[in-house]
Amino acid sequence: MKRIVPFLILVTLFCLGCTSGNKASEGSENNVDTVRVVKRETFVVPRQELIDAYNQIYENVVMKSLQAELEGKALRDSMMNGVETLKAIVEQEPLYSFAYTLLVQFQYALKQYDDMFATLDKAEKALYDDPNVPALRACILVDMGRDAEADEYFRKAIAIEERFLEKGGDINRDINICSLKAFLDSTYSFKEGMKAVLNNPQYNKAEKEMLAPFVEAIEADEESHFDRQEVARSAIGVDLYQLEE
Repeated sequence: MKRIVPFLILVTLFCLGCTSGNKASEGSENNVDTVRVVKRETFVVPRQELIDAYNQIYENVVMKSLQAELEGKALRDSMMNGVETLKAIVEQEPLYSFAYTLLVQFQYALKQYDDMFATLDKAEKALYDDPNVPALRACILVDMGRDAEADEYFRKAIAIEERFLEKGGDINRDINICSLKAFLDSTYSFKEGMKAVLNNPQYNKAEKEMLAPFVEAIEADEESHFDRQEVARSAIGVDLYQLEE
């Protein structure tokens, strides 16, 4: 069975800060090392040494795990060391959202659940207007079988996105809402939601051209099935970190 629609949901929701594509780069407010404080509509760029520390963990743990170069006990030990470094990073820069995300992923894989929820609480307090924080918690709760609690946080993430849409159109937020609604409501059509965004007259030609390939892929994928737990597990990197018990 094809998996295009679930993959697109994952991409649109978590291109910001989950397992892949998050290596921080230098120098620009448009790069992933930038942390947006949405309520103040300003940008905070972590100090270079914090970016370098994050990148080192990403290269030495995440990428090596993706390439099957780091497994079992060696992976566990590397992740344990990474947890301590990431804790130090967010202590020095409480708005470094990608560092929080990676820290939560590591803590979940290591079954440090109390610490993980404490990290999520801290992130939610610091990044109170970032919808990806409650969305990340929601995906973890889905994987833990706590679906009613997960739905609460998916709704919270949608509410944050919708508050910003009230100030004016933002195609990326509209796309994120489609993804979040797909998690929240099994009857929701991600395909129709994306088509509605594409047909929204407030978005310009360039924005619609960016979205068009996604919609075309969805249209061609008639057999795709959305598995809420499968996509949630991918979003939080469950299958990436294979640890020995």
